[in-house]
Amino acid sequence: MGQPHPPNNGIALIPSLGSDIRVAFDSKENLQTSHMMELDITPAGGLPGPAGPPGPAAADGIDGAAGPVGPAGPPGPRGSTGRTGTRGPRGPQGVRGSQGLAGPAVTTFAVCTKVASRSNAISRCANHVCTGGSTTVGAAGGACTVTSDTGSCTAPPPSGGGGIGGPIPVRTCCVCKP
Repeated sequence: MGQPHPPNNGIALIPSLGSDIRVAFDSKENLQTSHMMELDITPAGGLPGPAGPPGPAAADGIDGAAGPVGPAGPPGPRGSTGRTGTRGPRGPQGVRGSQGLAGPAVTTFAVCTKVASRSNAISRCANHVCTGGSTTVGAAGGACTVTSDTGSCTAPPPSGGGGIGGPIPVRTCCVCKP
């Protein structure tokens, strides 16, 4: 057996007033040559003891000042539709609007009438009924029907003669140009 070793009480490093302690250790525990180093530090005055029992609860303090208002939260879900309200009073009449655009030009219109004879029918359409020109369709003792851009008309057949030796009335249908 070897000689007894003196007790190892460690080393104490105590800084002087207002200074720091900076130390570097290199020993057999160097990571490159051996195993990891361990350093056991014990503060002056010994190890801390076990925790003591909790103390009695303190009385509630006074309420602090209110904090600032937080940001607005997200909008809530849409509510259901409410009941229909009562009808309000009638408003004042609005301003009259401007005149609208002119409509499409009418190119022809139909006229049906009764005249004494075929020559009267042509003259009647051309000079009295239609001022812009016409096409005449007549039927002695019968009916006539014409159709124009604005619609059609029919002249029914005559119901009787013009008397003894008198002319037979003619139904006249005209398509007139404006």
